[in-house]
Amino acid sequence: MTNNNDKRYIISTGASAKAKKWTPVELTHGELISLLTKHTMGQKDGEAFVPGKLTGDGRRSNSNVQELHALVLDIDDGTPTEELVAKVKESGYEAVIHTTHSHLIDTSAIRKEAVDRHRERHPEDGDAELLTKLKGFRPEIVEDATVIEPKGVEDKNGKVGTELVFKHGPCPKHRVAFPLVEPFTVGEDRKAAAQLWEDFRAGLLKQLGLTGDKQTDDLSRLYYFPRHAEGKVYD
Repeated sequence: MTNNNDKRYIISTGASAKAKKWTPVELTHGELISLLTKHTMGQKDGEAFVPGKLTGDGRRSNSNVQELHALVLDIDDGTPTEELVAKVKESGYEAVIHTTHSHLIDTSAIRKEAVDRHRERHPEDGDAELLTKLKGFRPEIVEDATVIEPKGVEDKNGKVGTELVFKHGPCPKHRVAFPLVEPFTVGEDRKAAAQLWEDFRAGLLKQLGLTGDKQTDDLSRLYYFPRHAEGKVYD
């Protein structure tokens, strides 16, 4: 990971999460840092990026990822900003840290069937323990958690279900982007590359002493540029 102003990075940008076309953009080190530190006001869905070069027909898919130029972590467990910054500084790696659109949110929704399964297997768990295990929150975020309401939802396949909404303490949420010294080249064996990338990511989280979201093997994962809702705290 580097601070070389002569280095070039490639990211691929799209107008929203549903964009059909993702365009590779070459950036200097300064331009990349500027993009990842400029917070704008707006709704969550909007301009986004894949931290690498997409080829082919421009669709956002694993098969079109040629290179990755940054490793991005979402830290959504409630780690305070000061603690996160200290851990990254201690590592010696260069990174950009910013709060995400859901920073300090104090409610979380979980599918009712997932809650029911957990309670059947772990009847001893209260709401705090359930949220810690299913959502990965730090204990101090959910110590006074409680269910406030059910709500009907429809998934992307049109299946209707119910979510339970939990009230808890304000939860800090951050995104951490590490520019890479050299691009990660995917190559022809996509499955092997995806596993290697996930191992790299998991190893970095372990080194930092952090808990990240479950990314699995999505090489083409998108990330929103820094945005916040009107009147909301951001950093």
